[in-house]
Amino acid sequence: NAYGVLAYSSSSSNSFEKSELDINNSIIRTAGIGATGLFTSIGKATNTSDSSIAVHGNSIVDTNNSSAHAIDARSQAGLAKVSVDAGGQIITRGTGSYAISAVSNQAAGGVMVTNAGTLISSLADGINAIGRNGGTTIINTGSITGGASGMYAQNSGTGVINISSDGNITGQKGYGVFARNYTSPSDVTVTQSSGIIEGNTT
Repeated sequence: NAYGVLAYSSSSSNSFEKSELDINNSIIRTAGIGATGLFTSIGKATNTSDSSIAVHGNSIVDTNNSSAHAIDARSQAGLAKVSVDAGGQIITRGTGSYAISAVSNQAAGGVMVTNAGTLISSLADGINAIGRNGGTTIINTGSITGGASGMYAQNSGTGVINISSDGNITGQKGYGVFARNYTSPSDVTVTQSSGIIEGNTT
């Protein structure tokens, strides 16, 4: 696959590695199938290092094809955390292309997504966050529109899910907010302090 910007640490051994992107007042655009805008991934970290992406200022991240997330942050194993801090405009236009994808694959460090900007995914979820034992946290103070669900949060380990929003969230052909713990009786908390959450599952 092609990427707008890639930071990748693939070590399979215990390490103290980290993989981070920090974008400020920049424009990132891609057009190919699978051409993710910003991508980070980290291997097997023995400490709480991050696989992280931050987008600040008047930045624009714009992808225009299928399977091309605007922001994609992942951890593969160990204690590494996944974190995304989004501002500016984050836009995707292709099938299966999330505005933000944040995934912990068997890692214990947890997933954290913060949005203060404008997220638009024309044909998929605005935010798709999947955690394991470290839990999943999403904080929204911006605007999120998903062509499927606005926000999709899933945990398949022992961690909790915490979602808070005081911005608008729209799921055009799905849930405004979907949150579920699949494999353990851990807490799921969704707090809306202001704004409108809308979904359409018909």
